[in-house]
Amino acid sequence: MDDPSEVVRGSDIVVAATNSLEAVFSGDWLEAGQHVNSLQAAELDSKTLERAEIIAIRAKEQSTFWTMGERMPSQMAAHHKYDLTIEPKLRELGAILIGKVPGRTNKKQITLFGGSGTGPSSGLGIQFAAIGAMIYEAAKREHLGREIPDDWFISKATE
Repeated sequence: MDDPSEVVRGSDIVVAATNSLEAVFSGDWLEAGQHVNSLQAAELDSKTLERAEIIAIRAKEQSTFWTMGERMPSQMAAHHKYDLTIEPKLRELGAILIGKVPGRTNKKQITLFGGSGTGPSSGLGIQFAAIGAMIYEAAKREHLGREIPDDWFISKATE
């Protein structure tokens, strides 16, 4: 699509999986009942965090960012701060899944799994592992692809 608003409007789930250093859509475009998934801090605007009623995270501990060199790029530093205004909305994903805290309580709520997009917790691995497992199982069922030999990934120390 030529306009990102066309992608957001009418979607049940909005997924941002980019390496963008700026927001890739406006939280003003979100509609009642939508769920947003984000992989990294910069791709969400503050309006999305504001409008999300429930923000699921992996854990409340602050994410750790590793960068090359002695200092963090300014774009990452700006998003490395924990946003205290969203704290009351934060719910650990595991606690939602076991019923310790409520998830969505009505169909009109906008929800978000923010990964590191919210600042407090990186969920990147969870999202890729979950979808990767689903893709792998679907490919096996359809007899697509081929097995890759283990020795392609194992190296032996040489003297």
